[in-house]
Amino acid sequence: MGKHETLAAALAAFQMKIPNVAKGQTADVRSKNGASYKYDYADLSDVTAAVLPLLAAEGLAWVTVPTFSDDGRWMLEYQLLHESGQSIPGVYPLPDPTRTGPQDMGGAITYARRYALCAVTGVAPGGDDDDAGSAQRAGATSAPPPVQAPAAPPEPPADWQDRISAATSQQELGQIYTAATSNGWMNDHVFAALTARKQEVTSSGSDEPADG
Repeated sequence: MGKHETLAAALAAFQMKIPNVAKGQTADVRSKNGASYKYDYADLSDVTAAVLPLLAAEGLAWVTVPTFSDDGRWMLEYQLLHESGQSIPGVYPLPDPTRTGPQDMGGAITYARRYALCAVTGVAPGGDDDDAGSAQRAGATSAPPPVQAPAAPPEPPADWQDRISAATSQQELGQIYTAATSNGWMNDHVFAALTARKQEVTSSGSDEPADG
């Protein structure tokens, strides 16, 4: 047995020295209505380079496997494993592979791997508050509220940036988040843009509750 007898003890030790994951990627978003802003985000390589060696030092390993569920749905299985044999398993839904290309599917798997790793270990790349400073708005927009995405699109709708720019409350952003995750078009860019816009809405004094 290693230095920690249980997974919980090993994870607690990891979280005592949880790394500060730098956001090494920058995206510049310009919507059709003329609004523009930038945001920083950490991709999968940023996160794994900082996190996996520290997990291994505590006797923990991270495993992800794209597979099908019993009912035929495509998903990513993941496990945080401890040398004791204990584990934290889970699944993350993926887009229908028959309705998307290999490149889009690869992007969805990459996003799912990063999102699940951060969620299970407690890592927050850059810290949520840092997103407020990274989003630079070029001007307000009076576009209508976002609407639900069509059922199960293989990739983000063409106007996803406009929808996020037009959102003026955390509730509206929560609706976009729900549509993106349930219909399979969530990816690094969509998630980072939602996070950045949420910080802008919060900073502007919106008192509507967050939706997730």
